[in-house]
Amino acid sequence: MTRTSGYPGPSSYGGPSSYSQGGSPSSSSSSQGPAYSHSRSRHSSHGGHSSLQPRSPALSSREPSPSAAYGSSSHRGIRPHSEDVGEQFLLNLPDRGHTVATYDGQSSRPGYYRFTTSHGEELRVPREMVLGYRPRVAHMHPPGEIRPPEENLADRSHVNLSDGNLSYSLAQIRHDRSQADRIAATTYGPHSQHQDYQDNAHQLNMLGVPIVPNVDMAAPSTAGRLGHLPPDAHMHFQMPRVPQGTSGYSTQRLVHDTLGMPHQMGAPGMTVSITAPDPSQYNRPGTHNRIYGLENGSAAQGTYMHQTSAVSGADQHLEQYGYEHSQTTTNQSTSAADYRRTYGYEYRR
Repeated sequence: MTRTSGYPGPSSYGGPSSYSQGGSPSSSSSSQGPAYSHSRSRHSSHGGHSSLQPRSPALSSREPSPSAAYGSSSHRGIRPHSEDVGEQFLLNLPDRGHTVATYDGQSSRPGYYRFTTSHGEELRVPREMVLGYRPRVAHMHPPGEIRPPEENLADRSHVNLSDGNLSYSLAQIRHDRSQADRIAATTYGPHSQHQDYQDNAHQLNMLGVPIVPNVDMAAPSTAGRLGHLPPDAHMHFQMPRVPQGTSGYSTQRLVHDTLGMPHQMGAPGMTVSITAPDPSQYNRPGTHNRIYGLENGSAAQGTYMHQTSAVSGADQHLEQYGYEHSQTTTNQSTSAADYRRTYGYEYRR
């Protein structure tokens, strides 16, 4: 059975207060809003094994474009990544509201995605109906008293510093879903201007990943804010870079301040890693040291941190999970970032 229904749209972009898993479709339909299609799966038994045989739904010719899904609403929905196949998402369907379904892949119809509910019902929905990953319990209820976001670092073993558009943190979780219980991220400003930041932040929020804004590694208050981390946590800075022409501060100074953070926090059990362009990406041997001070150790002087490893290409696999490095707020990449090297440090006094 294939049917189209109208979509009233949610009142806000964010986690719902309730949802259904699977759910039964309503018998009513409306001509308002966009349409989506669904079909009931047939159950059959072959050699004692029960299998699902979904019937491919035919998309109605009356279906409007996905961009019409929210009318005047600014909600664009979430575009699932190719590595999200098999993950549960929260959908907002016109005839039943919030519904959890498993992502099966992109539909042959541009802008539509395939999902299957727990009842074996196959859905084709536009992006605007995809709210994001299935939320954790803490995000299913109206929030209570708001506390400073850094207090949510207490149970995190890994923090990604200044993760511009948050694609690095999200790619780590797509690669290993258990990282959602360990990772936190910080941003340099209150709201990043990088493209895709809002979508990535929404996805991380749905998974309960803390995002701490306004973290400046040069600020005296940063040691106190990050002090909520466990004393043996790991801090990582992916591709640190201070814009050229910044008065009184440099990329090498940023690296130095990052490496000095465990000492400033009084947490000698912390480890730090920094990923920068591989030295082979520069024509002149001295350029890398002038910018970062990682190969010759100049950036680590006075921090009590000693280099324990230097591995090239360790994070290249994350690009297939959606990581993208950009040097500007318009996602303009830099060729030096195409091949990277990660430096590991531990405290020694």
